[in-house]
Amino acid sequence: MELKTTNLSHFKDTITNETMNLLYSTFDLSFSGQNSKVKQMPLNQIKEFLNQSFHSKYLINVILKNNISLDGILVSKKDDDTFIFNTNGNVFRILKTNDIKYIKLAD
Repeated sequence: MELKTTNLSHFKDTITNETMNLLYSTFDLSFSGQNSKVKQMPLNQIKEFLNQSFHSKYLINVILKNNISLDGILVSKKDDDTFIFNTNGNVFRILKTNDIKYIKLAD
């Protein structure tokens, strides 16, 4: 019985590894992207850039700590650390300075 379990486990691992190798060689599944290489911006710099972007209505690119990149405009300011971010005509997101990794002007 133990031998069957070991063989079945080895077979499952082999199938999983071969499938992943096939997928990675066929498709570009590298999810690490360029956002993972971006260093954490200092909090005071993030706050300054957010305030400038809010008052000037700049189109900005925000990279969150979970490496999600968003383009949009800051439309409202709740307090010093919370902004309402319009990513697409009618899609809004609440941005907190603690969640932001990096901010820059959008390309």
